[in-house]
Amino acid sequence: MAAGLPLSVTDSSRDVLTISRRVAHGSPVVTLTTSAHLFEKTDLIAATAMEATSKAKEP
Repeated sequence: MAAGLPLSVTDSSRDVLTISRRVAHGSPVVTLTTSAHLFEKTDLIAATAMEATSKAKEP
């Protein structure tokens, strides 16, 4: 467990708001402040998807 969250909780299928609610944080900001390093894989997945979408729209 890192920063109070099991690592499996922060895999790419879960969003910060859902995790925040499940661990009873008062705000998703608290979750991100204490656990942002656990969401790096999710950020990479989002960046890759956004890049692919952007390239698909180019003429």
